[in-house]
Amino acid sequence: LNGPATGGTLYNQQLLAALQARGSDARQLALAELVEPSSAQVWVDSLYLPELPGLRARLPRNVRVGLLLHYLPSLLQPAELERPPQLSAAERAALAAVEHVVTPSTYLCELLGALAPEKPRSVVEPGVQTLQPGGAERRDGTALMICNVTENKGVLPLLAALARLASARDGFALCIAGRLDLEPAYAAACLAQCEQNAWLKAHVTWLGGLTHDQLFARLSRASLCVSASHMESYGMALAEARAHGAALLACQGGNIAHHIAAESGGELTADPPALAAALLRLMRDRPELERRTQLARSWALAHGARSWQAVADDFLGACAALQRS
Repeated sequence: LNGPATGGTLYNQQLLAALQARGSDARQLALAELVEPSSAQVWVDSLYLPELPGLRARLPRNVRVGLLLHYLPSLLQPAELERPPQLSAAERAALAAVEHVVTPSTYLCELLGALAPEKPRSVVEPGVQTLQPGGAERRDGTALMICNVTENKGVLPLLAALARLASARDGFALCIAGRLDLEPAYAAACLAQCEQNAWLKAHVTWLGGLTHDQLFARLSRASLCVSASHMESYGMALAEARAHGAALLACQGGNIAHHIAAESGGELTADPPALAAALLRLMRDRPELERRTQLARSWALAHGARSWQAVADDFLGACAALQRS
């Protein structure tokens, strides 16, 4: 739980805290500590898919094993997942080793239904934290990307497209909040792209990893949240941006479309080049940007944010289903 601030890590941290706050006997354990578990059930994060068959084999059969499925490695492949044979052998073995699966989105739950139809599953959507529900009434005109700088997040092709399309009249700032050390070679290529292009060098700001309060303060002021991600199993950053009243502009992929709606100022594009074109078009049309920002803020104020206590309630329902399996 002290690893990089990915969506899965944040989900686990907040879920565990919410469970403990309501008095549930929930605690984090390392795999090595599960030799003689006293728990009735064990939930394993999908980072540990390869270990699941061995874990199931060494645990007593009365100890139920569930999977917190934040992602499947095959989701990052170019081909769209549709059939069980598209899963790797390791993924199929991991799914066979568990009695119940929790997914963070209906999208991933339905996909799992196609890939492993016999596997019991539940949706437990994340909660959303906010520093200022709806964000500030007056926004600062910036576009904010929230992502650790890795290949799946599509930062490099977005920057390349902006380098081709942007001109001197495009005076807005694009701020990128996220760590640069998870895929160093990829991040270095992104930084080099900015150094080699005058517009990018003048208009792209690298914020690095931010604390939640720092990030939410930025979100509360930003006019637009941009995502070039290839695939999100849920999209926690998009949910947080929406709750803070930032209009969303994103590429399609996985559950991303769930967060994008015209009624909240959102726009979905096909790929990073189309995203770059849409970003420049919107930033050149300030009345339209203002209109979308107002829509986003109104939506956030009207809908509120899902609490992590509600998440804990849903997860306990999944725990009951696991115990019955």
